[in-house]
Amino acid sequence: WYARLAAPSSAMGDSSTEYYDQAARDLFAQLGLDRLGGVRAGAHYNSLDPIYARESGAAIFVGNDTAARSREMLARAGVTHVVNCTDNIPNYHEAGAAPLAYLRFNVSYWARHIGPEHESVLAFTQPLFAFIDEAHSAGGSVLVHCLAGAHRAGTTG
Repeated sequence: WYARLAAPSSAMGDSSTEYYDQAARDLFAQLGLDRLGGVRAGAHYNSLDPIYARESGAAIFVGNDTAARSREMLARAGVTHVVNCTDNIPNYHEAGAAPLAYLRFNVSYWARHIGPEHESVLAFTQPLFAFIDEAHSAGGSVLVHCLAGAHRAGTTG
């Protein structure tokens, strides 16, 4: 299982999206979830988990596509900003009466943007940190998500 996750980008072709989406579907099958990560009766899995909280109550959550789709779940968690770690899942709530702020941060492209110097890591991650700081400064919480909430979002969170 680890060897599949650590496969070099050359083994994944131009885009690693299909690779990570298949890893998500494999994880869903192992956990007894439906094909989009929805919890079936008897499954022990959360679609949304807090990984960091400030004293102010602002938090960072890691979640899956089910959490990203559910406006109700996001509202209960106080999510005002969403980091979408994919290139193929829509930003579900960026329009409408009360849109959420979105940042598309396709972490699977890191190998294309990071060189041997530390500055390249900072340049790649700076928009992510600025987005989270903006949300927390305004008292909002952030959802970091991908399809499963385990690979791309787990790495980013």
